[in-house]
Amino acid sequence: MVSAERFISMAWELELTICSLITDQTPEGYLDVCRDQAKSRGIDVFNLNFNEYESPLAAFAAEENRELVATLEGCRRKTLVIFEGADALAPLECNETFWLRSLLANTNESSFLVCVFVTEGRDLYERVESAFFESMISITS
Repeated sequence: MVSAERFISMAWELELTICSLITDQTPEGYLDVCRDQAKSRGIDVFNLNFNEYESPLAAFAAEENRELVATLEGCRRKTLVIFEGADALAPLECNETFWLRSLLANTNESSFLVCVFVTEGRDLYERVESAFFESMISITS
């Protein structure tokens, strides 16, 4: 597994826009080190935990996430976005997953944005029908 320090130092150079972490394969404190390393380098950091909302739609519509959504739609500086509980995006009927995939895949700002999807399993990106099928870079394996 790549260290948190190395991940933060190289993610933007390698344009790792869409990354995944499997919870049980991630060392304790890994995300905290990523956040701290990013902030110390002047990188903006956003965290959205889908477990705190009734649905992905509610998460993206929440007042406290407006700045995050605006950043996703038009990122202008180096930004790290951590999506915890991202298994909520795995159901195929989740429109927000396809909206998010479209934003991340079709943006001109990909060199500014690095998103980490923290999941319990691999349904979000290993199923052929999935919006993120074969488009995530695993940083846990």
